[in-house]
Amino acid sequence: MKEELFSDVECDVDFLNCLKFEEPVNPSVWTSFIKVVSALLLPEQIYGEDRPSEDKDFAAFREKVLFGLESVLNFLNKYATSSPPASFPREAMISALILCGEHSTPELWTSEDTRRVLASCLKQLCSIFGCKSPSELLLGHSRYTNGPCFKQALLLLRPKLLRNTWRKHPGAVASYKWLLCQVHAPNLSEYLDVVSPTALLILDDHDVGRRLIGLECLSHIIGNVARTEMCQRGLHKVFYESLAPLLLQHNVQQIEPTVLCLIKLLSVTERGYTRSSEPGMWDLFDQTINTLIDKMVIEDKIPFRLAYIKSLGPLVTAMGPSVIRWSKPLLEVFDSYLSKESFDTREHTLQAINSFLKLSAVRIHANGDGVLFLLLRTLQDVSTEDEHLSPVIPELIRDNIILIKKFAPTEFASVQEELNRVPGNSFMKKCLSEIANAQ
Repeated sequence: MKEELFSDVECDVDFLNCLKFEEPVNPSVWTSFIKVVSALLLPEQIYGEDRPSEDKDFAAFREKVLFGLESVLNFLNKYATSSPPASFPREAMISALILCGEHSTPELWTSEDTRRVLASCLKQLCSIFGCKSPSELLLGHSRYTNGPCFKQALLLLRPKLLRNTWRKHPGAVASYKWLLCQVHAPNLSEYLDVVSPTALLILDDHDVGRRLIGLECLSHIIGNVARTEMCQRGLHKVFYESLAPLLLQHNVQQIEPTVLCLIKLLSVTERGYTRSSEPGMWDLFDQTINTLIDKMVIEDKIPFRLAYIKSLGPLVTAMGPSVIRWSKPLLEVFDSYLSKESFDTREHTLQAINSFLKLSAVRIHANGDGVLFLLLRTLQDVSTEDEHLSPVIPELIRDNIILIKKFAPTEFASVQEELNRVPGNSFMKKCLSEIANAQ
């Protein structure tokens, strides 16, 4: 199919390469330009429903597409030096932007050469319209663009991004993602209804690679739209119901991005008038940490444990003081992830403990001695380890012990006194003594 497309536009490519801008640009020139650009877009793939992309699917495309891309760049370079931007049709500009989006990042159908050529095309396109960035071009921040074209570009992609077509158009998915990430707050709120369906569609896929693309797109949307716009449409509930089930799936790649996306969402929706419950009551943050802890306590594979504990610290921080009611299950998690067999997870566990101690200062007297014993046990463990020990770990242990001394001096003194009555443990005694005597 692609060979047919290239043969169909061969005359148009030659025409663009030979064109000289000595007279006003004829409409037939733009017809040829748009035809060439459309032919250079990644065509519909025969796979998609049953398997993800493979390198061999695009080998022929990569070989053939470069010459056509260079002709587009050659055309833009000549146009930029000889014609006014007002004569550049809107449809031609949007088509070129979509093509640039397909080759904006390393993908199986791109190469260093195609990305380099289209980066130059994008730079030249911005220069033609007097814009500093693609974002300005999409939002119409130029008197030559006749207003924003972001929505028009997305609508042009829409037929390729329907429920029964999007898996066969990975190029359109890449272009959608690139276009989306060019628009930030406060401008993205205006397009919330246009960008959300595609992100949710990509997120709800059986292939983890595609889900990760959906997560990235949804995270960008959540981080760049106004809370009012999201909540008035009820999209905050839709987003949560789409993200929460991902925590139950046993896939290590999506754990961290899923939790971080949930944190971004709940930090907006579970604060102020949009929260799902009264202050102090169980909310969606509690539901999320409950799911995460349930998964953590039964997990025994190191890559998964590492991904979970990396996610726990940011979630604890985002919850704020309400995390206090999770003290008991959190201490059980800290105990497990600080054990001698779990040296891979220690650093991130200690960081999570640091966040927990700062947020639970008002109730630390109830948990301070338990946390302190965990820290001292870990300190004793690492004191006998030479290999695989990060120098950061002893520092983190010391920082956490200092916090306990600051927020719970009585419990700190009690543990120190109890430890002094026990024979041995000279290393731990020395550490506590140094901290106790420090100003």
